[in-house]
Amino acid sequence: MSEKREQLVATAAKLFRDEGFRTVGIDRILSESGVAKRTLYAHFRSKDELILAVLRRSDESFRNWLMREVKNYSDDPRDRLIGLFDIMHNVAKCETFTGCLFQRASAEFMECNCAARAAILEHKRLVGLYITELCQDAGAQNPTALAKQISVLVNGAIMMMTMTGDHDFIIEAKNAAQGLLDLQLRTSAAQ
Repeated sequence: MSEKREQLVATAAKLFRDEGFRTVGIDRILSESGVAKRTLYAHFRSKDELILAVLRRSDESFRNWLMREVKNYSDDPRDRLIGLFDIMHNVAKCETFTGCLFQRASAEFMECNCAARAAILEHKRLVGLYITELCQDAGAQNPTALAKQISVLVNGAIMMMTMTGDHDFIIEAKNAAQGLLDLQLRTSAAQ
């Protein structure tokens, strides 16, 4: 990726995260990045292409970060699964945390049948597959169902923390996830 292209994507990502995708215009991105309009259009044909680049880069960096954090969290597969909540809690405590970029983007592109919406859904699908793998490794009887339940808990807790500033939501979500995992393990052992 060229230096100017990277500068545009990084600037746009910060502005979109802080202020929203639709409210930030091209002129603002150019002003903040210090990149000329001609250079922007040499890399992106439209703001939509820039949004797509931001979403794709954010997806890749988030998933790589999450997998690294989970791997370093514990050697125990069950601890890794439940550790998702501790990892997200640590991130949410940072001053710069503004919530999930993909939740925010989804709200802005809810009615849109566009590449951005497809990228948002693909991100959630890929994260869901990773959580399913964690559930399988933890010995869940129905890893797909448990992964969906855990995804709801993680995403709901992040949304509530973002809205209220109350970090207890992630702690309660972690407790609920532990109960769901215990239930799956008991059911699996009984069979």
